[in-house]
Amino acid sequence: MTHIPAPAEMEPTPIVGATILSGEPKAAGSILYSTPDGRGTVGLFSCTPGKFRFTLEAEEFTHLLAGHIVIETDAGETIDATAGDTYILPAGQSMLIDIRETITDVYLSWSDA
Repeated sequence: MTHIPAPAEMEPTPIVGATILSGEPKAAGSILYSTPDGRGTVGLFSCTPGKFRFTLEAEEFTHLLAGHIVIETDAGETIDATAGDTYILPAGQSMLIDIRETITDVYLSWSDA
């Protein structure tokens, strides 16, 4: 059994300027737990409104605690999520992230390698 106390604060997580398409999104995050083999991570993430491109390195399960986000994958799929929604994104997926209202989420990411 593992108890994970709430973090005192989240650390800034810069978004690469060249990927930003509109707005001035500011992100922050906190890793709450990493598996001993380093293949799995649980964390908190927050970001202010803006639109940017992003490619996931690992599979990701996300539960949105607050805000509104629209994700459009290069494969043509769209997720329009608000607080309380949960979604899973595949590793290697390139996508357009459109944060319409500041988000906070809890995520679990994992990889086979």
